[in-house]
Amino acid sequence: MFGLLICSLLILDLLSTGSSLTCQACYSQKSWADCSRNSRLYNCSDLDSSLDTCMTVHRKKTLQDGKIVHEFAKSCFVSSFCSKSFCEQKMRNAANVTCGVLNCCTHSLCNLERNPTEYNTKRTS
Repeated sequence: MFGLLICSLLILDLLSTGSSLTCQACYSQKSWADCSRNSRLYNCSDLDSSLDTCMTVHRKKTLQDGKIVHEFAKSCFVSSFCSKSFCEQKMRNAANVTCGVLNCCTHSLCNLERNPTEYNTKRTS
């Protein structure tokens, strides 16, 4: 009886592990190519149970001194924050923030796309 319980728990554990979301994660202020060179794969639930989406984003920040900073990033993310308005929130030293790419998707490895389309905001499943 105890062996059957352990076997059932192991099967449930394997099933739950198989359904977890895996996303590519990287960050660069240079380019998508640089971001991809420094990327890793993460099991989102290992980081935080609320991370339910793979995100790809390119933001352009114009700082108050006029300097332009590009941010290229991929990560596990929270789906309820996957919006252009959230992406374009101004940071403390930014005069303007533009979200050129914002892609959110919900299946494992869905953010491995090499060259996301610029100025495209979409959500896919």
